[in-house]
Amino acid sequence: MPYFSIETNQKVFDANWFADIATEFISEQLDKPEKFIMISLKIPQTMYFDRLKSPTAMVQLKSIGLPENKDALIGAIFNFIEWELKIPKDRIYLELINLERENFAWNGKNFKP
Repeated sequence: MPYFSIETNQKVFDANWFADIATEFISEQLDKPEKFIMISLKIPQTMYFDRLKSPTAMVQLKSIGLPENKDALIGAIFNFIEWELKIPKDRIYLELINLERENFAWNGKNFKP
């Protein structure tokens, strides 16, 4: 049930195409089926970082069962955003949220074991 949200002041040529590659990317990173991945694109937004309107992004990934060692995941997400949106890594914030199964629901039921 990953939720991948990207808020940026950068334009995307084709939002549908970008959502497709973001879905595939998160599916591979978390080893989760694409059919459960939700993508949210808030593009372009008025955003400033360090008083500058230069390319910047706020990225959020929520999921049940994020890996314990998040270093590889963090690196992959920063590389993805830098490559696809041309945003330098030092102008990106990333928030990772590991959701508890019993606190998240889909299709009228929660994911409790």
